[in-house]
Amino acid sequence: MSRIGVPYFLTQHQPDVDYVIPFDVEVRADLADEPGWSPLLPLYEAVAEAVAGDVAAGECPAVITGDCTVALGTVAGLQRGGLDPGIVWFDAHGDVQTMETTHSGFLGGMPLRVLVGYRPELIAASLG
Repeated sequence: MSRIGVPYFLTQHQPDVDYVIPFDVEVRADLADEPGWSPLLPLYEAVAEAVAGDVAAGECPAVITGDCTVALGTVAGLQRGGLDPGIVWFDAHGDVQTMETTHSGFLGGMPLRVLVGYRPELIAASLG
């Protein structure tokens, strides 16, 4: 099993977070600290490439992060690796808000909704 570390919270790299599980590789990306989904695309692309590479090599990647939105890159990577993944979501909240229902605009409340097909033009279409 390959352990892919993604120590980010949205666009903020958080290298000092003490993860209990060590990483085999850490994904990094230069991100603009701007609102919206598009500044996150380079990070999710890097995650997708790492996951797809592991799948292609016959590995079972484990993505270690503290940000639910990284699931977008993880699922894209599984798909790029030729898999048709299912999702089982365990979280303290549902992550199913939409741009129309959120009161705060917090992207971390939306990743599951995006994964199941909500407004692909926001980021999913760019990830393929």
